[in-house]
Amino acid sequence: MLRLICVSSHSLVATHPWLVVKLVKWIFRNPYADLAAMEQAMVTSQLDWTIVRATQLIDGPTTGQTVIERDGCDFTAGSYQIRRSDLATILLNSAEQKDAVQAAVEVTGVKGHERG
Repeated sequence: MLRLICVSSHSLVATHPWLVVKLVKWIFRNPYADLAAMEQAMVTSQLDWTIVRATQLIDGPTTGQTVIERDGCDFTAGSYQIRRSDLATILLNSAEQKDAVQAAVEVTGVKGHERG
């Protein structure tokens, strides 16, 4: 079975930290409009899909320390950053997870595993 997996931004559904989220949503309003349209096209399609909404991407080796939540969760604490390598692992794992079909997941790193 084929599944379409896309990377989107957690900022589309985020409300915390509110000042940063408001500023980021305003600065990136055009790209975020495109992401929202992509998500809507996926949700209304007949495809099997998974949307992975990541917080800020940073470089660094894989930590294996991530937080994964479902359907618009708003992280109220944490680093608000995820390493690209950890996101790649999540994307690969999502392709195999039956419970991730037609679901949006929110992903972030664990505080203390930021740059380093």
